[in-house]
Amino acid sequence: MAYIASSPWFLIALSVAAGYCIVGLGFRSGLFDLHDKMAAEHPTRMPGFDADGTLYSAFTGNAAVDNHIAGFIRFFATMGSGELQPLSLFSFWFSGQVLSGLVIMTLDGLRAGNRGKAISYTALWGMCYQTITYGITIPIYVAVWLWTSPLARMTATETPGSEVAAALALDDADLSVMPHALIWGYILPTLLASLPSPAVVTAEQKAAYIMIWQFFPVWTSLVQLALSTAARRLRPGPDSKTAAATAPADRQKALAHRLRWIYIFTVTVTTAVHTVAVLYAVVPSLRPESIAPLDPSLVNLGNTFKPALTPFEAIRPAKSFADGLLLLLQYDVYFAGSAFLYWASCQFRAATEAPTLSSILIVLTGPIGAALILTWRRDERLLLGTDAPKAKTN
Repeated sequence: MAYIASSPWFLIALSVAAGYCIVGLGFRSGLFDLHDKMAAEHPTRMPGFDADGTLYSAFTGNAAVDNHIAGFIRFFATMGSGELQPLSLFSFWFSGQVLSGLVIMTLDGLRAGNRGKAISYTALWGMCYQTITYGITIPIYVAVWLWTSPLARMTATETPGSEVAAALALDDADLSVMPHALIWGYILPTLLASLPSPAVVTAEQKAAYIMIWQFFPVWTSLVQLALSTAARRLRPGPDSKTAAATAPADRQKALAHRLRWIYIFTVTVTTAVHTVAVLYAVVPSLRPESIAPLDPSLVNLGNTFKPALTPFEAIRPAKSFADGLLLLLQYDVYFAGSAFLYWASCQFRAATEAPTLSSILIVLTGPIGAALILTWRRDERLLLGTDAPKAKTN
């Protein structure tokens, strides 16, 4: 039987490379030294403000913990401060990619074939990438998926459709509440954390919203659990006779239909964010006057999306904390996107034996958005096919 990804160790190597590019280059370029200098000179100043006392520093009463929390707030407040427009624009684009990644992980964690396995603990994985970075965590997640998920050993040409459909199955209640979980658990905290300060919110509110956002994987999972539990109690499923009378093909079509709306919702948001970010970078005339830089050349595709430093060239010190943070975020999302895209391309190839066209999808939606679309196409191909293993197509 063909294995959809021959070497999960590639993902482990990818995670190691991500660690060097995200953390190693950060140390070598002076990013973390710049942060330490900022913290030493102005320990209570919120990025984006000119006065001390704007960053609350006594969160728990424990100095080590409070310094760690303040560091997180400085990182994320700098992203949205507008100090470096390419950084703020890239952070906006990143938020759309994270939504697609969250949906991929949440759906796969809820599938019947993955329940109870390590990959089903979406909140735990989420807190890992919120703590040790997205680009380091996601390749490890994909490697664990390849090692533990029964779907990793199924192909359209060798596995009966009924077996694949059983592994892909999702509970009706989980699907019906997922958009609400995404809105309340991720989208709303992200919007609140991105509100400009002091123009719209105070420094204290900004810090609180950033801390709330930091736990979005937990909020998403909790809302998903609470609403799906309530849905099961308020809307019981069909009785055993009705369920038995429903043909497997009909159940698979119904599942594909319900999944379609989740994918449409997520792809729409991700594509909209991706398109707005790209247009802002390449068409200066579309930039709102209230936020447009005086010099239009300060924001373009190159300085927004292209890393200013690669691991293959001599180390150059970061010009500022914001510049160093932009480099970190770029590698963060690119390594995570590579892992997701590798995973989704392998699955799509196993489901269709056809090229993925992923390069075109990346241009339209970004790398993780492209991975989500490939996962969607895989689901529809496998759920709407026949029970017999499928012949190879091109």
